Amino acid sequence: MDTDESLLLNNVLTYAKRNGRRVHSQERLGGGIDGSVWKSTIPSAIKAVRYLKIYQDERDSYLRLRKAGIHQLCGFAIPKLYGWDDALQVIEMSIVQSPYLLDFGKVYFDGPPIEIYDDRQLKLADIEAKKLFGQEWPTVLRVLRALREQVGIWYVDPKPANINLGYDDPDWDKETGVDYSEYEDEADRE
Repeated sequence: MDTDESLLLNNVLTYAKRNGRRVHSQERLGGGIDGSVWKSTIPSAIKAVRYLKIYQDERDSYLRLRKAGIHQLCGFAIPKLYGWDDALQVIEMSIVQSPYLLDFGKVYFDGPPIEIYDDRQLKLADIEAKKLFGQEWPTVLRVLRALREQVGIWYVDPKPANINLGYDDPDWDKETGVDYSEYEDEADRE
């Protein structure tokens, strides 16, 4: 475990201890560039976030969803917020089963991110998302629109790891008959 990951785990363990939870470092549920998630004994998911803005956006998204009473949207489960710690940049939430929508670290509130992205960039992002989800893009688009309309959250990180459609096959979004093996090593390095 690298030093950065150790710091995240330490924040999770500190949060857990303060809140009467236990976490085993072996029960890591996932992670990425922005943070890592571990499972507690409740069970719950306890996520430590690396960057302040991403932490605040994720926390505020879950607060909006909780205030609106939304824990499911268009058939997608959304984690329930159990708690948070601003000093540790840790969020505790329920564990959900697919299909699900999670990871609200890259969002904008109450309008599109036009101050950061121009129309061309937004269109390119939509094209990339459509490629990721293929024929399921209309389903994903429906939940993204509902999120904007019902709670004012503009979700800008739609990818199968965050918006899981409930398929068991990890290659569900790949075109049949196309050989992707030359890209798999590259994806593993990212």
